[in-house]
Amino acid sequence: MREEDSAGRAVESALEAFPTARRVMDGAYRLPDTPGLREEIGERLAGLVAGSVDPSAVEDWALRRMAGDAPELHDGSVWTALDRLAGAGLRDERGGPLHSRDDFTAWLADYRENRA
Repeated sequence: MREEDSAGRAVESALEAFPTARRVMDGAYRLPDTPGLREEIGERLAGLVAGSVDPSAVEDWALRRMAGDAPELHDGSVWTALDRLAGAGLRDERGGPLHSRDDFTAWLADYRENRA
């Protein structure tokens, strides 16, 4: 019983030191919603299809995510999508874009299909 009392005091002490944590636990404060990696991938793919994002910037973003430790990286559909996005800005031998909007549309459709 003494260990439980000690643990309870430690939790209370930590909550006093971090008032936001107390508010979260009491339900008075909600942490902001942040999109997960899967949602971010969908957003980047949709941006490529719409032409509203730079493929080179998407490449950089994808490579940074692939080097991370997100648990979603173990999902084959996530890894495949990131792998594709990591090559979104590749150029052909003439210096033009290797991938077109049609490619991006197919990638997005494949990603959505494999997530369902």
